[in-house]
Amino acid sequence: LSSQPDFQAQKHQLQESIEGAGHQVIFYLVCHCEQNFIEYFRGHAKVYTRTYCEYSYPSLV
Repeated sequence: LSSQPDFQAQKHQLQESIEGAGHQVIFYLVCHCEQNFIEYFRGHAKVYTRTYCEYSYPSLV
């Protein structure tokens, strides 16, 4: 069934509704977080905060 051309051309209902609202959709792989941009950005943010943040209330305010 998944190899049929009409089935392959059909988008997911979620993707159709999001694109219908004028937005772009990017689906990431579930098991490969190293390929996800958000995880990449989050990792760099963690390194930055561990390097430059004192983790005390006065320095955070």
